[in-house]
Amino acid sequence: MKSAPLRPTSRNGADPPVGPAVVLESDSSKLQTNKPEGLFRKYASVFIVLVGGALLTSGTVHGYFAFGESQAALDRLQRAEAQAAAARISQFVADIERQVESVARSPETVGAQDRERMLGDYRRLLRQSPSIAEIVRIDAAGKENTRVSVRAPTVVDNGTDYARDPRFVVARSGQTYFGPIYFRDGSEPYMTVAVAETGLRDQPARFHNLQERSPTGAVTVAEVNLKLIWDVVTQIKIEPAGYAYVVDTRGLLIAHPDLGLVLRRTDVSVLPQVQAALIQTWSTVAGSTTGRDLQQRDILSAHATIRPPGWLVIVEQPLEEAFAPVYATIWRTGLLIFLGIALSALASLLLVRRMVTPIRALRTAAARIGAGQLDQQIDVRTGDELEALAAEFNAMTARLRESYAELERKRVAEIEQALLRQELTHAWEIQRRLLPLSLPQPPDQVQVAVRFRPARQTSGDFYEVVTDAPPTSTPELSAIHLAVGDVAGKGIGAALVMAVAQTALRAAFQPTSPPTAGSTAAPPLPAPATTLSHLGVLLHRTTGRRDFVACVLASIEPSGNGRHHALQLANAAQVPPLLCRRGEVRELAPDGDRLPLGILSNPAYEDLSLELEPDDVLVFTSDGLPEAPAGLGAVEPTGCRESMASPLAGVVPGGGSREPSGALAVATRVPSDTLQAELATGGPSSNALLPEVPIPGELFGFERLAASAGYWSTRERDAEAIAAGIWADVLVWSGESPDHDDMTLLVVRVSEARPA
Repeated sequence: MKSAPLRPTSRNGADPPVGPAVVLESDSSKLQTNKPEGLFRKYASVFIVLVGGALLTSGTVHGYFAFGESQAALDRLQRAEAQAAAARISQFVADIERQVESVARSPETVGAQDRERMLGDYRRLLRQSPSIAEIVRIDAAGKENTRVSVRAPTVVDNGTDYARDPRFVVARSGQTYFGPIYFRDGSEPYMTVAVAETGLRDQPARFHNLQERSPTGAVTVAEVNLKLIWDVVTQIKIEPAGYAYVVDTRGLLIAHPDLGLVLRRTDVSVLPQVQAALIQTWSTVAGSTTGRDLQQRDILSAHATIRPPGWLVIVEQPLEEAFAPVYATIWRTGLLIFLGIALSALASLLLVRRMVTPIRALRTAAARIGAGQLDQQIDVRTGDELEALAAEFNAMTARLRESYAELERKRVAEIEQALLRQELTHAWEIQRRLLPLSLPQPPDQVQVAVRFRPARQTSGDFYEVVTDAPPTSTPELSAIHLAVGDVAGKGIGAALVMAVAQTALRAAFQPTSPPTAGSTAAPPLPAPATTLSHLGVLLHRTTGRRDFVACVLASIEPSGNGRHHALQLANAAQVPPLLCRRGEVRELAPDGDRLPLGILSNPAYEDLSLELEPDDVLVFTSDGLPEAPAGLGAVEPTGCRESMASPLAGVVPGGGSREPSGALAVATRVPSDTLQAELATGGPSSNALLPEVPIPGELFGFERLAASAGYWSTRERDAEAIAAGIWADVLVWSGESPDHDDMTLLVVRVSEARPA
């Protein structure tokens, strides 16, 4: 609930001279608003934001471009160093390749098998190129022919088979083979280079002087020491702490300023910058990226590709040192921003002192108005916007005096609505406790099913199902008593009337005398008409004709012949029950008074008696079912479609109207998930619907109710299934329309009685 209404008052507790207003406690000290702290903060903030914002924007833009320019300069420097190193290493590899090709000549080029001359070429190359540690010749059949090494004796016609070795296969295809990096003796990196051998063996002698050579099928393999690349890498220096290193295609270090890392065969492929560089291997030069080095420092990195053989030269520099000039610029900009903010604060202080006097007057008067002094007038004569503001304040106080009365009226209405909601909640709690939690166990030959749904939180409908079997009686001989009622109105009053009615009914359903000694049958109860008459007198005396109840009572007792049951029924303005027998549907409408309970001081209701046969079905409803309007998307239900061709078969003596009767109820909306749940319970009715759409608002009507009852009573053999079918037909009809009234459905089916 909302807070209580506020009312203006003066400081001494008396009512103010003007109409209703808001009560705000305030002492005189709070009205002395001579300090300009608020104005100072306001105008100081404006100047600080303007000046400081301009300086901050300028500094940010300057820092942004300075950062970008510094990064671009570092990028250019690192790329230049990477390119230079890559070019020198590429030249080194190209020289090795050219030197190996210079000795890759078949002995047939000089005539007969001049092996000694070939060996001399190999040894001379080893002396001239310290990087080449070993040369191996593989003949066209893939067999090792010659091996010359600086560390081992020369081997001739070894015969080792290299026919499937990648060095032989790749080089013989016409491409230069560059093998992976490996470490010999665990200390120095090596790489294998293999080229195809060429010669003049298959050319006529007259063409030998033309120097046109062709592959002979043999391959020359050289083992190259890469230690000399270390000198290239160690010469790269980027001040103050930049460095470079070389990795192969697998991310293994080939050269690094720290030779220990190379000798330990360090794998740097896990570093993010190396991973990015390996992905961009076939881009000769790539831009700078950030990452972390082996010491987990943030670095700026650039790389270049050595082609062939696809290695990478990576140049790195710690970010802290790389961007030190940018950081210095940022500090200078921050200092300027601080000085600008200080100057703007000083300027705002000088300006606010000139504006504070009229604003103080406005503030003091506004505080008094807020304290409830709505007769306060503000006198400011500055000839500018402040004077206009004072006039607006004066007009506002006049409007406030007028609006408080309307506010008080609205507040009273809100309180009344809250009390009504609280009353409905209490009423629903009372009704919930009074409704049966579960149905009693009926006789074996009688089935009972109930469907109930309130239109809003508090319902006017109620029902009762009671058996009068004493502990010593047999279930087959016990009677069952039924009641379906509808209380006029809603809220606590209706709930109390319902409590009185249900309590009286439950008392009436209790035997007035103990069972006869030796008897197995329950003592007889008063007839339903007598019970209704007594209840009508009680409600008339209790409610004084202000509240009334529509109610139908029925008693079903075994007749003792093992087949039929006796029905007694009385009705006080409730919807007439329906009797479904062998495909015919009849209204059960007794004679006598038809007014609801509580209106007449001495009502006279009459009983309707008949015998029930096996397979008879009784349908009791409140007026919520026949008065259900067709909603949006409503369709003709299956039970109504199949049976509407056969109108009501007739009325049991006593007549009776088919017009709706019973107490009125206020409707509320049914959630769609509730509708879906009821339709799911309904079973077959949701499987076959007519295509035509009823007129929105058209009532379900007694004819459709009777047709649905007749259809489901002949189709189903169980009271639960019959109730589910009728209930689903009504919900299919009403669609998603809001609930118009409470709905109660009670179905009784009589089966073949077992012989005694």
